[in-house]
Amino acid sequence: MTLFEFNMIAMVISCVLLVGGYTANRTRLGGVAMGLGLVGLLVIILNSIVVLTTGQPFWVS
Repeated sequence: MTLFEFNMIAMVISCVLLVGGYTANRTRLGGVAMGLGLVGLLVIILNSIVVLTTGQPFWVS
C-alpha cells in the first residue's frame, strides 16, 4: 500500500466520521465520532511527516 492510498482511505473514513459526528452532535456518539475523525486526520498528518523525514511510513518496520 502506497502512502497515497493509505492517506486517501484514512481521509475518507475521517471525513465520514466528522460529518456523521457533526450531524449527530447532540448525542454522545456524535462527539465520539468527531473525536475519531480528528484522530484520523492527525494520523494522516503525522504519517506524512514521518515519510518526509525517514522516507518510509510508520507501519513499515
